[in-house]
Amino acid sequence: MGEGYFTKDELEILNRLDKIEEEGSEDKNIQDLNAFSNSDNPDIRNKVAELLVGCTPTVGEKILLKLLHDKDEIVRVNACDSLCYCTSDRVIIALKNKAENDTYLVRGYAVLSLGDIAL
Repeated sequence: MGEGYFTKDELEILNRLDKIEEEGSEDKNIQDLNAFSNSDNPDIRNKVAELLVGCTPTVGEKILLKLLHDKDEIVRVNACDSLCYCTSDRVIIALKNKAENDTYLVRGYAVLSLGDIAL
């Protein structure tokens, strides 16, 4: 996507997310990630969902559970994928729900994450 697609603020957020990823500092920046997960831009919400797989499972779980209900399918896919290390009952119930009640792609990722959790 070209730079014309993003506003200046969105580009700054995406650059910040890249820096968090490079540093592996997801846990330290959980407040920023939570704020960015509320962005109007699905690319930003998607990047947050992708990054949260690197968090301590209990730290990113709440944000990922929220992103499971995002209006954007790819955000929901990545939220499912990033929940693969979370073993709480809330996550298992939410993933089972997604495995039964979402688009084909989201259902597939929910099942894969449930499989990862079971192992």
